[in-house]
Amino acid sequence: MNISFTSNIKFIPKSEFDNIYENKFSPSPSSQFIIYGERIKGRNIQICDNAGTHQVRDCSAGGFINEQGIGMFHFFPYESNIASADNVFAEELYSKIGNPKSGFLFGSKDYTDSYYNNKDELSFTAMSLFDKLKEILSKKVDISSFKTHLNLAAQTNALYIKSEDTIYMNTELIREDTSHLKDCILSPEDIENTFEKAYISPNDKLFINEIEVLPKEYPELFILA
Repeated sequence: MNISFTSNIKFIPKSEFDNIYENKFSPSPSSQFIIYGERIKGRNIQICDNAGTHQVRDCSAGGFINEQGIGMFHFFPYESNIASADNVFAEELYSKIGNPKSGFLFGSKDYTDSYYNNKDELSFTAMSLFDKLKEILSKKVDISSFKTHLNLAAQTNALYIKSEDTIYMNTELIREDTSHLKDCILSPEDIENTFEKAYISPNDKLFINEIEVLPKEYPELFILA
């Protein structure tokens, strides 16, 4: 199947996400899964048909999409990653996917007023990394983005399936042992209650539980800020 003009972003329950992983993503030899976040260095990005990552909390993750497939990444909020983003990350990303048709970015947390002792440093690096990566991605294409989980117990998982040109996403609340507690996004209103700022690019279509969310119904989700 050819890549369409617009990619689909579909928020789904964790049970459905796990089913897609087991039956569509995992069996494919052209799938690559990023288990944990990384430091920015050479060869962070591999082009493949299907890509995924999970447990994105204060990290930042996302990717560029074109006819070849997707180049996906998942980076820890280290200060060194912010410093390396402009040269190492940008150079590799632009060289491997020089003409993206769409892109997306999600993650980060704000630990202000939380119980973390080093909350100020964590908040700064998490949100600064997100902003830096968004700046780099946006130089090539208008991207969709989901910035800063509002609940400190939230994490987001994502899978891209090339044959469907679809990014499947799930944001969930987790217990202290990281087991699933509940799904965060089951309606368009839930997006605004889950992320500090969400933006859907004209290059993408947003679906929640297979129902398309239209700009005329929820214009605030389609306004770049």
